[in-house]
Amino acid sequence: MSSWDPVQTPGLAPAPAAAAPALRPLSIGELFDRAFSLYFRHILTFAAVLFVATIPYAIVALLQLYMQRDILSAYVNLIQGVIQHPTTPPDVSSLDAAISKESIPAMMGSYALSAISYLVALFILPLANAAVVAGVSRAYLGLPVRFRVCYQDAFRRWGYVLLLTLLWLIVAIPVIAIAMFGWIFAIIAVAALGVALRTVGIIIASIVGIALTLICIALAVMSYMAFGSSFVACVLEKADPIKSFTLGVTRVFSRDLFARSLWVATGLIFIYIGFAIVAAVIGGLSVWLTKSLFFYVATAQIINVFFIALAFVVVSLYYYDTRIRHEGFDIQVLADQLAASGDR
Repeated sequence: MSSWDPVQTPGLAPAPAAAAPALRPLSIGELFDRAFSLYFRHILTFAAVLFVATIPYAIVALLQLYMQRDILSAYVNLIQGVIQHPTTPPDVSSLDAAISKESIPAMMGSYALSAISYLVALFILPLANAAVVAGVSRAYLGLPVRFRVCYQDAFRRWGYVLLLTLLWLIVAIPVIAIAMFGWIFAIIAVAALGVALRTVGIIIASIVGIALTLICIALAVMSYMAFGSSFVACVLEKADPIKSFTLGVTRVFSRDLFARSLWVATGLIFIYIGFAIVAAVIGGLSVWLTKSLFFYVATAQIINVFFIALAFVVVSLYYYDTRIRHEGFDIQVLADQLAASGDR
């Protein structure tokens, strides 16, 4: 019996594992075109995989909103008052009253919910990310994409994925702190230059400030790509956490791949902006009509799931393209391995 067990479709013969895409490098345009094609073909499965982590996180967030609903409602009313009457000083008495009424048990409950959300992000979200990686890889290799099989692949590497996530946290926290300090220092220096040189300085400071901000955003997205690539290495290559971390970073930030990674990151930035605009419009309308942040949180979480799914599709295809270009990656070997794992 064949090691590959596809979902049978009436009237259609099952496609063999060899139906995977041609083993060739992709241009940036081809990479995004193929990513969108895979994404829309399997969007519901990818979203369902991520909802396993997102739904508990959203429930916790909604419970926090419910516990702090009076304070948040006062904030919403304050903002609406400023928008409707910009020349009138804002009335903060209702906000002060809501804050003063908050009890100690409510505060402790909010802290407990925050701790639960961190646990979800630390233990469940990495598993969902690993399952998405498995699903994208199966889709790319022409294999059936099923919710159950994706999580089977992820569970086999869950411990390693957790260790990889912890490694990223250990590295990321000091790096982010240093980067934020450096960015703030640079902005202050640029602002001082603008004040010293007046008009010309203000123009120069504005250009430099915008450039620094764009560079920081690009590097942040590239770091996210490295994070995603390390997950792919951990799940598919079965690399240990340290090697997965190293492979994720080098496949994005190495000298010969940096420019290409930057172009892919730029594409992801524009995609994120599109998703963010949709979330802001729908969420803003929901807050305006319902005077509640519950619908905004729910909308933001749902749209965020669909963006994360697309981002992992792009990063996974970038992973394949990088290995094909620089490592002579044999895609058929992995197709056979994944197909065999789906039978267990």
